[in-house]
Amino acid sequence: MAESEKSRKAPRLTSSISVSSDKITTMKTAIFKSSSKSDLDLLVKLAKKLGIEVSLLSNDEVEDKALSNAIRMGRTGKHIDTDTFLQDLKK
Repeated sequence: MAESEKSRKAPRLTSSISVSSDKITTMKTAIFKSSSKSDLDLLVKLAKKLGIEVSLLSNDEVEDKALSNAIRMGRTGKHIDTDTFLQDLKK
């Protein structure tokens, strides 16, 4: 996919849980990706002004998190035979 097509995708929203000693609270996380640095800078500035915590991630960090999620979702807890697995990959 071309870079311009990637930058036009809608922001992805995810939920995460933060556990504290006295209660469980739900936090919302928004991920914005844009080809315009000035637009992202404006969003970051606005978020900080509103008291929203901001973390900027590199492309490598985003890919690492996506890979980690894919691995976690793919886990079944079952052990499989390595030879059978490799034969299935070759099909």
